Amino acid sequence: MLSLEDRAAAGDKKAERELDRREREEDREFDRHFEETPFEKLLDRLPIRKPPLHVEQYITTQGSHKVYTAVSKKRFLCQMTPHQRLAAVRAFYRHADAVVRRGGVKDFVQVVTPLAETAERLPALAVGRNGSVSLTKRGRKGAC
Repeated sequence: MLSLEDRAAAGDKKAERELDRREREEDREFDRHFEETPFEKLLDRLPIRKPPLHVEQYITTQGSHKVYTAVSKKRFLCQMTPHQRLAAVRAFYRHADAVVRRGGVKDFVQVVTPLAETAERLPALAVGRNGSVSLTKRGRKGAC
């Protein structure tokens, strides 16, 4: 007897529908285990891939109000001057801080980091906290 996958591969429409149904159920089950925290829901209100900072990805850690905003290294370090970098981070941080404060978060920290394949190492290019923003040595240097 052929497996469900083999029947679907052979063009059996009923088997294809059953595989689709199972896949949707597996996706729903997976999603149930990864519910967003209230902080992450606030971050959903922030722009992605838009000026001034062109954030590519938001990375959070459990139990913290710190967000790593991953940006294109080429765009941030190679195409912007240190003054432009600082201005972009400052504008983004002010907006993000206002959004999360309205949601009750008082200890928001933003760390700008280059976009990477993994989140194992997140070097800081800039940091925003307690109402101020600064570039790190790496963020000031701007080596491409």
